[in-house]
Amino acid sequence: MNGLRRSVTWWIALALTTALAFPAASIASPPGKSKPEAKKPPHGQAAGSARGIVQAVAAKAVVVKELDGTTIRVPVAQSTHVFFDGKRSTLDDVQPGLVAIASWKANKPTARLQIFDASATVATVQSTTSHSVVVTMPAGANVTIRVTPKTRVLVDGNPGLLKAVKPGFLLVLKSGRSTSRPATELRFLRPG
Repeated sequence: MNGLRRSVTWWIALALTTALAFPAASIASPPGKSKPEAKKPPHGQAAGSARGIVQAVAAKAVVVKELDGTTIRVPVAQSTHVFFDGKRSTLDDVQPGLVAIASWKANKPTARLQIFDASATVATVQSTTSHSVVVTMPAGANVTIRVTPKTRVLVDGNPGLLKAVKPGFLLVLKSGRSTSRPATELRFLRPG
């Protein structure tokens, strides 16, 4: 399971790096060629997933291009819970160029769509205490983030307690944030 977490963290880091290097506006079809049609999940498929860069947004689908070039339609609905950089959000905030992660069951919209600004860093929680959170950064280094009783904790966008955060949760950090001072706010997402 730990290898899977590292793999997901690595993938997110790669997606964020790609988002910076190739913004959505630069991902276009060569002249004279039409854009590939977004793949729909095959009928009867037990589950689908997508991790990549948002290309387009419609009322019932978000089109995501994965790093291998595959374009996938992520089914969404008003019931889809959207998290933007760890904060509760809405489908109205989903825009081309953002990094998206989602999974869904056959013939159902995704229950949860996680989107990230390319400037965000997504780390994996290794452990927590009442004074710190240890996370693994996308490059593989472990970092300790100091907390105080005043640190605001959000879990899936809702106020929560640090003791509710378990190893494997994701922590969304804004780039450039110093880890030497105690955090004022930490945004966690449950895995999956």
